[in-house]
Amino acid sequence: MSSILGMISLVSLILAVFWTYEAKGEATAGMGMVGFVAACFSLTGIVLGYLARAEADRFRLFAWSGMVLNFLVLVFISMILYAGAYGIN
Repeated sequence: MSSILGMISLVSLILAVFWTYEAKGEATAGMGMVGFVAACFSLTGIVLGYLARAEADRFRLFAWSGMVLNFLVLVFISMILYAGAYGIN
């Protein structure tokens, strides 16, 4: 589940950034909501990945990959917020 939430978050965030780029930088409230939901999914995915990693008799590759993917999505969201607040110079 952690990997699935990570993929959903990543794809939705990439699409939101692409659609904002297509609109010449005019982000709507819907695009902000996509970022917020992606952040919530990523936090949930990190917790689920941690819980899945701690279970015995599980295939841990998906737990680790989900945690890494969700962490990268959170870093991507943080970079977007930083660029929006301070600009890219």
